[in-house]
Formats: sequence, structure tokens, C-alpha cells
Amino acid sequence: MIINILLALIILGIVVFFHELGHFIFAKKVGIKVYTFSIGFGPKIWGVKYKGTLYKLSLIPFGGYVSMAGEEIDDRTGDKNEFASKSLWERFQVIFAGPMTNFILAFLLMWVVLMIGIEEPVDKKSPMEVYVKEGSIAHEIGLETGDEIISVNGKKIGYWHQFLEEVSLTSGKAAIRWKDNDQNKIKINKINFKRDEYTGGVDTEDLGLSPLIKTEIARVEKNSPADNAGIKSGDIITRVNGEKVEYSHEVSNFIKKLNNKKKLSIKVLRNGEIINLNAELKKRKNNNGFYLGVLFNYNIETQVVKYSFFKAFYKGGERFVNWIVKIYDMLKLLVTGSTSVKTISGPVAIVKVTSIFAELGLSSLLNFLSLISLNLGIVNLLPIPIADGGQILFILIEKIKGEPINEKTISIIMQISTLILISLAIFITYNDIIKIIKGVL
Repeated sequence: MIINILLALIILGIVVFFHELGHFIFAKKVGIKVYTFSIGFGPKIWGVKYKGTLYKLSLIPFGGYVSMAGEEIDDRTGDKNEFASKSLWERFQVIFAGPMTNFILAFLLMWVVLMIGIEEPVDKKSPMEVYVKEGSIAHEIGLETGDEIISVNGKKIGYWHQFLEEVSLTSGKAAIRWKDNDQNKIKINKINFKRDEYTGGVDTEDLGLSPLIKTEIARVEKNSPADNAGIKSGDIITRVNGEKVEYSHEVSNFIKKLNNKKKLSIKVLRNGEIINLNAELKKRKNNNGFYLGVLFNYNIETQVVKYSFFKAFYKGGERFVNWIVKIYDMLKLLVTGSTSVKTISGPVAIVKVTSIFAELGLSSLLNFLSLISLNLGIVNLLPIPIADGGQILFILIEKIKGEPINEKTISIIMQISTLILISLAIFITYNDIIKIIKGVL
């Protein structure tokens, strides 16, 4: 856990450091006096003063900050080297340089990742087969088990997570196109869905839709009922309580019907041999029904794809634009109230997620760092007074008015914004902890 925390802090530190580096470079470029450029926060460990700027290493070596003359209202004397004394265009450059540097870092990391190699699903020609729960929302619009989903809102779908992603980026209704398994006809209909209040993703239980997966075991949870019963990765479940099963949802249905009966007799096919096993099921800590503790093999074919120097540059640009569009879509859902504010995550969530990406290797970790940098750049451009976007908004208002905004007004706005930001940080941290307790993170 300590290693995961340190790794997450380093990731956050890198993106914040580059953000501040952007402000610093452009402050120097336009002739603003910079008091301090610090790598890290807290007490000084080492420092050297050069041309009026203190360059220092601080005790907490994550992120950093830039202190400029005339940045704070109380520090303004009217000197030409102060931030407030510079032209609107020069101030804009200094402010925008932070997010811009985050965008550059995000793109460069994407470029490197695509040259190193990244695991991607194999593009299959066949659409995605689904299981449909009877009486569910999906069933009501005409979908049946075995049907193959072709597209969501006109975009081709090849695997389950792509389906969830496309549906979750809509405002609550999505156009589904599919191939009817019985009549071999192409059908289309719109489907309404609910969101999970903590993840913002599709509530698949309410939707009644899931991928149609065979009963081959991909992974067995350690010390789970399946592990204790002797079930192993690669086993294929053929019968449960004497009844033949072919798909994972059939096994799940047996477990849901258990009530107070905890035991299942299970037949598995292992290396061509049928083996009889008995599993005594347990309840999760949240008491949300019994569980077996297996992950079925979804059979998503993946491959590590490496691109040449120039091809990676082009593909990196595509990914960069696609990510910006998706982040914008998610922000739009938040602003319109289509998704809950509980979906917002912070440093605690980053610590949790970092450990997952670290286990997947350097390429996945750098890809995650790229996404964090891009998010920081975009969030900082939002028109929030205390963020860079708020400062740019002040410059725009000053340009329109032809005079600076009243300093007292700005001071009040900044104080209120700081209180709101602190409150939001507390809420996000609390929310992340609740997600971990509920098992959704």
C-alpha cells in the first residue's frame, strides 16, 4: 500500500510539476519577476538563488509551485516586472501555459506509449453476442439472448466495454442496432437506462443486458468458495446441481436462487476429464447475496500493438482528440445533471487505480499518467475563479470592459472560491472512501 501511495503521489507530482513549469517558463519569457520555483512543497531541503529567483527542493517532493511578483493583490506595487502590470496578452500566455504544458506532456506520453507498445483488442468482424434478462428494459425493446449488438448511436461495437463506454456517454437514452439471432434480421430501437450513482456507468442489472460468456474459468479468487472447492483456472463448468449449463449467466442464476442454501454441486471439465466438486458459498461483506469467486473467460482477443515513430505520432494525435471529446462529454453530463457528482474521483481513487495500472506494466502506467495530465489541463481551463480558466475569464472581462475588475470584488470571489474548493476536496475524498467501502473502486 505504501508503494502504491508513493507511486500515485509521484504521478500527481509529475503532472503538477509540468503544469507549474509552463507558468514559470512563460513568466520569465514576458519579464515577470519570479520569486520562487519550487520542486515539492513544505520546508526547504536545498536551494540556490539565480537572477532573483530561488530554485529549491522542498521536503515533500511531489508537484511544485511558482511564486510571481504582483500575483497576489497585497503584493502589487505597480512595478513593470509584476504580473498585474503586464499586458492582457502577456498575462494570458502565462496563465494558459500551465494547461498547455499538461496537454503537451499528455500527447508526448501517448506518442511514447504507442511506440513502446500497448495492448489493444483485436478488431473482430463479428458483433457482440448478449445475454438478455427476461422482463428487463433490454428485453422490452426486443432484444433476446443470443442477439448480436452491432452499433450504439451509429458507432460500431466489437466488445462489451466499448458498448458500456458508448452508452454511458449519452444522456440516458441510446440507439441500439442489433442482429436478431432467430430471424437473422437487423433491428434498431432506443433504450433508456439508469446510471450507477458512484461510477456514472450503466446500471447493467437494471438494463438486464450482459455479454454472452461461456463457462470457462479465467481466474479464481484466492480463498473464495471456488478456490476452497478446488476449482481452477481453465476449468469449464458443465453442470450445476445436476443441470447442464453452457453460459456464465446460467451459473449466476443458480447462485441468485440459493436463498439460505449455501451448497452447490458442480461438475467441471478439466483436461478432458469430468470432475465432481462441491462448493459452500459465502456472502460478501456488504451482504449482497452469495458469491462463488470466479471470473469467466470473456475471450476478448488482445494483442500488443507497436507503431513506428511517425505512425505513433499520428495515432497519438487521434487518441489525444478522442480523449478530449470523451472528457468533455463526461463534464457535460455532470453539468446537465445527467450523472451524479458522486462520480467525481480524487487522489484516493488515483492511489487505488495506480496500483492496477502499475501491475499491468510500464506502458499502461504511462498511459494512465497521460490521461491524468490531460484531465488536469482540461479541469484547469474550466471557468472556476481559483483555476487558470477563471483567471482567463477575468482577462476576457477586462478586455471587454476596457478596465480591470475591482480588486475588492476579485478578492471576495477568490475567498469564496477557495472555500468551495476546500469543501469539494473534502467531499471528493469522502466519496472515494465510500466507493472503496462499497467495492465500486
